[in-house]
Order: sequence, then C-alpha cells, then structure tokens
Amino acid sequence: MHSYLSNDTNGPWATYVEQIERVKPHLGVLAGLADTLVHPKRILIVDVPVRLDDGSLAHYEGYRVQHNTSRGPGKGGVRFHPGVSLGEVMALAAWMSIKNAAVNVPYGGAKGGVRADTAGVATARTLSVTLLPFGFPFHEYHCELTASRKFLEPVAE
Repeated sequence: MHSYLSNDTNGPWATYVEQIERVKPHLGVLAGLADTLVHPKRILIVDVPVRLDDGSLAHYEGYRVQHNTSRGPGKGGVRFHPGVSLGEVMALAAWMSIKNAAVNVPYGGAKGGVRADTAGVATARTLSVTLLPFGFPFHEYHCELTASRKFLEPVAE
C-alpha cells in the first residue's frame, strides 16, 4: 500500500496503516474505500520562528495534517514535544478521523505538532507558538477546530 512515509516501518504512521490493512477484509464492499484512509488530504511542514526572552530568534519545525475533512472541518489540537515527528502527527490526525466517525461527530481529523520542548517555557512564549498561525495561509485550511489555550498548562483558579 502506498504511503507518504513508506520507509517508516516502526512509527505511529506504520502502526495506523497496519491497522487499516488488518480491518480491510472485514469491510466487504467498502474495502476499496479504505485506501483513502492512508492518504491524508493535506500535509504542511513549516518553520515556526519564535522570539525568545533574551531577544534571540529560535526556529521550531511545525506540522499540520488534515487527514480527512469529508465529515466536516478538521478537529485536532497541537502537540508540543521535542520528539514530535511528521509520522506521529499524521497518525494522530488519522486516528482523530476514525474516532470522530465512530461516535458520529460531524468533524474530520486533523492534528498539529511543533518540535519544541515547552517545559519551563514562559506562558507568553508558549502562547506565541500556539497562536502563531504556523506561518502559513489559513485560508487554504478553511475552518479547523483546535484545542483551547486553557489546556496548554495548569491554571490556578
């Protein structure tokens, strides 16, 4: 089966593709449609520049994947982690598509990822990374639902 990350044999995307292959024999006449589930609608890789507290500029690699939007706008937040990869973000977006369809929610699957260690990062900087539109034209991504800012870190109430 063709995949954008065909050399990734052990990562999350390979796991997702293997799950789709395992389910196909049980889909009957719909099995032919399963191939669309291993082809994300859009994949974007961007540089996310962030001004640090000391005035220097740091660059973080960012990803945004719209896996499937046939049910509605893509739903999925942004994962911040120093080890985040495109394969991981693709798999998380795909699993979001499956979860939304399984519970009949009118959303597709999407996910973002920024390769950054946010432990100990000032709130303003974390939010600047989160709210920065990844340096890409959002009009190409139409409407998407992402996580609220309040879930980025514990908030004393």
